[in-house]
Amino acid sequence: MNVDFMDILKKHFSSLKNYEKPGIYSLSPRAFSMGGVWEFRDYLFFILANKGKSLTMEIETFVEKYFNGDESKLITKKAVSKQRQKFSYEIFIDMNRYFIKDFVDSDEYEYFFKDWIVLVVDGFKSEIPNTPESKEWANIEDDSLTNKKALRVLFSTIIDVKYGVVFDSILGKYDSSERELLKQHIDNIEDLVDLKKVILIMDAGYYSLELKLILEKRGINYIFRLPPSTYRYEISQMKNFDEYLKFNNTGERRRKIKDKNILKKAEKLLYIEGRVVKVPIINEKDEKDELILLTNLPQNKLDIYEIANLYRDRWKIEVNYDRLKNKMEIENYSGKLEQTIKQDFYSRIYIFNLAIILRNNIQKNLERKNKKKREKENKEYRTNINTLIGRIKNKLLDLFTSDNEEIKMIFEGIIKRGVKDTYLYDFNRPKKQWHEKIFIGKFRFNQRRNI
Repeated sequence: MNVDFMDILKKHFSSLKNYEKPGIYSLSPRAFSMGGVWEFRDYLFFILANKGKSLTMEIETFVEKYFNGDESKLITKKAVSKQRQKFSYEIFIDMNRYFIKDFVDSDEYEYFFKDWIVLVVDGFKSEIPNTPESKEWANIEDDSLTNKKALRVLFSTIIDVKYGVVFDSILGKYDSSERELLKQHIDNIEDLVDLKKVILIMDAGYYSLELKLILEKRGINYIFRLPPSTYRYEISQMKNFDEYLKFNNTGERRRKIKDKNILKKAEKLLYIEGRVVKVPIINEKDEKDELILLTNLPQNKLDIYEIANLYRDRWKIEVNYDRLKNKMEIENYSGKLEQTIKQDFYSRIYIFNLAIILRNNIQKNLERKNKKKREKENKEYRTNINTLIGRIKNKLLDLFTSDNEEIKMIFEGIIKRGVKDTYLYDFNRPKKQWHEKIFIGKFRFNQRRNI
């Protein structure tokens, strides 16, 4: 039976009823069973529908729309904050995982390159509220970080290159390692995709002998960008742009391996083997340079140009981070404790994925018009992701409380509006460096928030 896009959405939002009872997501057995003004499901929908306003305004808006203005449902900020500490953020991680699983298993999902799913992983420092409570859970002991300075932790995501959806996200601690978070990502996505069909793309900061061996053990295809100092001598001896090399397996190169089983395997290897691809590039200083890529993809399946083009798709994760930070305002938290911060964080990842999957469907509806536009003018129409997120936010409470037919009508309305609300993207537009852009303040009148 074919499963189309609307079937995925109807199935998923109908299944949200499974989360209405506290079950494993209540951190206190009796927290939501004492006949309170709000039930467990009400807090679930309240967190998801949060638009980044003050807590008082969020409560009043929620009661007005969700409870039809019933003033007996108005509760205090203190009551909401207290109950949210008993509400596990992991519910949003699971909701996202089930949604992505339905999408990947459907006929809507297509491989990005030949028979492979191409994933990109990266991390960036994300700002959280600077309070004693957040310092404690984020494992920060630096007294120099006064309450006047930004407090940052490591945020890592692994995304699907074709669609831009976040397969997995982790809000780590202050001292988290990108490599360690990647290991967690792999464990978390194992039930979503066949790891043997994955090509994983990583920037220079990820390479280590330990991680290379772990990926090979899990059957994952990889493309690492190597730092200039890694295997420098052996790479300098290359006569071609694409060669299989053997690197000396010295004790120094094994020294940082933490996994005992991986270390035992590494100690038995006479050489460290890998395919190295050199890609000529022009760097940021407009100078000739080389991109050094290490991969386990064989030459008879992917040539040097295909490897280089796949690595260039790594920039798509930077686009995602821009959207998460500036469109979803993922760093705009409604509390200062671990549970509240992570509830906001993971619930917004869930909303973001819903918007991205909807955006891809809208682009399919624009394809006939775009095909002619690309051929004649090298331009295409793209839907406005900012207003799309706003429309989804405005309809969330309706989606949570509707039946299948109503859910279908809501999404059809959002898609119809998305097809009309477009901008023209020029593939030949001049690219500006960051220092050439004009900054006129964070809250420009023509860039007001839509969520």
